[in-house]
Amino acid sequence: MKLSAVMPAFNEAETIEKTVRYCFEVLRDCADISEVVVTNDGSRDATGEILLRLQQEFPDLVVITHSPNQGYGAALARAMDTASGDIIVSLDSDGQFDIADIRDMLPFFSDDVAILTGYRQGKKDSLLKVFADRVMNRMIRILFSVSYRDTNCALKLYRGALLHTLPLEARGFQLPTEIVLKAHALGWVIRECPVRHYPRAGGQSSLAPFRTAWRMLVFLAYLRRKITLYKKGIIRSL
Repeated sequence: MKLSAVMPAFNEAETIEKTVRYCFEVLRDCADISEVVVTNDGSRDATGEILLRLQQEFPDLVVITHSPNQGYGAALARAMDTASGDIIVSLDSDGQFDIADIRDMLPFFSDDVAILTGYRQGKKDSLLKVFADRVMNRMIRILFSVSYRDTNCALKLYRGALLHTLPLEARGFQLPTEIVLKAHALGWVIRECPVRHYPRAGGQSSLAPFRTAWRMLVFLAYLRRKITLYKKGIIRSL
């Protein structure tokens, strides 16, 4: 089994080295073969230089460079497309997730499971972000008739062969939700598992709550329409 950890990075010079080193430490404890794939999404700080230096130490570190910045979803999708693991682990590079949680997740990732999605316990963000996240998840459950607790949680395990067949469209923070909802519409087996969540280890979030919420609403409306057309047989793919 090969494990691939994938993540986007935008101006994460304060955290990226610690995150990459820790990822390799955990992955090598869980699998015989591992890699870490990072998309440097047009960072304006030293993120790119740090990643290039780390590549000299870690041959299995794959660095993709976007210039200029293309957005969280575009960066994550590029890393996913590049990853060659049998199981692909997605997470953020800002230290808010602990990849060591996959030690508890892997036993639940049986052969029939396509996606094992984390749900954040005690989300460590501002009250505004926590409130917006709860509203969004409730709206998703109603609009798409699903019961998932936290579709946009970044920490997920994917079956690599299946993930590579899924067309990905979101360019922003909607991507984890897009994957779960499209996979659900296709009948893939999706399970949930609690994961830990921490305050940012450094740097500043590039998330603008109101703009992000509006873009999420627009994308959800588009996605609901597309899934409806797919289920009616009007379009043949998602």
